[in-house]
Amino acid sequence: MKVFDVPGVGDALIFPDDHPPPHVHFVHRGEGWTVKVRFSFLSDVVGRYGEIRMVGHRPTVRTVNDVLNEVEANLQRCRERWWSLRGTTGLDGRWAEVSPTGMVRLPLAPPQRPRRVARATYRAQTKEVRLVLDDGSRHVIQAGRGIEEAEEWS
Repeated sequence: MKVFDVPGVGDALIFPDDHPPPHVHFVHRGEGWTVKVRFSFLSDVVGRYGEIRMVGHRPTVRTVNDVLNEVEANLQRCRERWWSLRGTTGLDGRWAEVSPTGMVRLPLAPPQRPRRVARATYRAQTKEVRLVLDDGSRHVIQAGRGIEEAEEWS
């Protein structure tokens, strides 16, 4: 499914068999490379995901940075398309911390009061991420207003 177009690079795509974490593919058929860019429903951080696959030329650093910037500029569309196609935020099962002010953080290591995300859903109309934690607590946060730690951000 096409998400958006980057002039001179190609289309941002989500494939039907893609699995979390949420990401888009850029395939440059003329130069023979593919770059995957990971994005989050919780934070506005984007990053290269996995290795750049090459059959032909390697993309320049500038091209990869342009692709990252385009995903950042089109995060809402990426989230909407991923949710409509995959029906997951990729947050289920993650460790969770919720501050007294309602800030949600998903750390890599277990927090002091360990809780996990039992279910995370997304509402595109309101741009809300709704979390149910394993202790039964419910939290609603605007997409992009939380913190998600991930080893893959690059």
